[in-house]
Amino acid sequence: MSLYLKYRPQKFGEVKGQEHIVQTLKNALKQGKIGHAYLLTGSRGLGKTTVARLIAKAVNCQQSTINKQQSTRLRQGFHLRPAERGFGGQVGGQANNRRVDGYKLEVEGCDSEPCVNCDSCQEIAEGRALDVLEIDAASNRGIEEIRELREKIKFAPSSFPYKVYIIDEVHMLTKEAFNALLKTLEEPPTHAIFILATTEAHKVPLTIQSRCQRLDFRRPSSDELSGHLQGVAEKEKINLSPGAARLLSDLANGSFRDGLSLLDQIAGGRQHIGDEINEEGVRRLLGLAEEKLVTEFVDCVLAKDIQAAWRLIGGFYQAGGDLLNFSQSIIGQLRRKMIESQDFQLAGIIDIFVKAANELKYSSISTLPLELAVVEATVRIKNYEV
Repeated sequence: MSLYLKYRPQKFGEVKGQEHIVQTLKNALKQGKIGHAYLLTGSRGLGKTTVARLIAKAVNCQQSTINKQQSTRLRQGFHLRPAERGFGGQVGGQANNRRVDGYKLEVEGCDSEPCVNCDSCQEIAEGRALDVLEIDAASNRGIEEIRELREKIKFAPSSFPYKVYIIDEVHMLTKEAFNALLKTLEEPPTHAIFILATTEAHKVPLTIQSRCQRLDFRRPSSDELSGHLQGVAEKEKINLSPGAARLLSDLANGSFRDGLSLLDQIAGGRQHIGDEINEEGVRRLLGLAEEKLVTEFVDCVLAKDIQAAWRLIGGFYQAGGDLLNFSQSIIGQLRRKMIESQDFQLAGIIDIFVKAANELKYSSISTLPLELAVVEATVRIKNYEV
């Protein structure tokens, strides 16, 4: 099993780097105040889908007070009006008992963590839950799919207290599909919870956003991510050096999932199980340029030595190196130089190599975008002391 699947959080307490979101959700669960729609936003690999599943577990866990309350309501054949969602909550630490439509509600707080052992938690974790539907909006983006969802949502859950709809990459829906979804979000059934996840929140219409509780996931710092990778490495008995962990966290670009996938990849590339994985080993296994080579290349560009820079590109490519990673390393080092030296003519040079990196995958001659970038950069440089 892949490491990112093996170490996917099963409880809120296991979620890394999103303490502000975890605390918000745990407080809402303890108070019995569950929103009918959530919008989870942030870059990839931060845990949006994982948190969505944890919400589904928490509200449907058989040990949850909210679960028991909703199950009682469904058996009695009555539902709260939309304005009365929130189940009363707790006021000043006191249980808030009241009557709705002639039925007395015993409202209590609930444990904010799913038990992970009951049948409901197990079914959701294994993807077998009929009342938890995950929809990929990238491949189900039309109005017909949303209309079908609207028809099905009218029916009560088959076995759980709540039907939970997780719509991933929701920004991919068409305008017509968003309009159809809007009506459901405006007047949702009390047994339904929507969780929308997106990496591009600006593409989600404001009318949709205004009807959801928005939770913004943040990127972890390099220290947080490298610490997490070292923790997983220790559990897996992988001898990972601190330098290698830092390099992996930089390559993952703030994504927990990408970091664990890279750790999985390099762990499988060891010659012997007990071998230490150091920074040099990571670069070799992933086809990355050594820091010394990147520094030499940048110095050649700044010194306007075109031939020497071209030789370094050719040698690296012939050795089987990854040109995209090489260009990203160049960009990273130029950026650091610009920040340290405050020489802002380097901004133009960085822009040249950013464009070259984007053109690499379209070029019929693999090295050509970088070779042209070297020429353009040396023409633009006025005077720079290496």
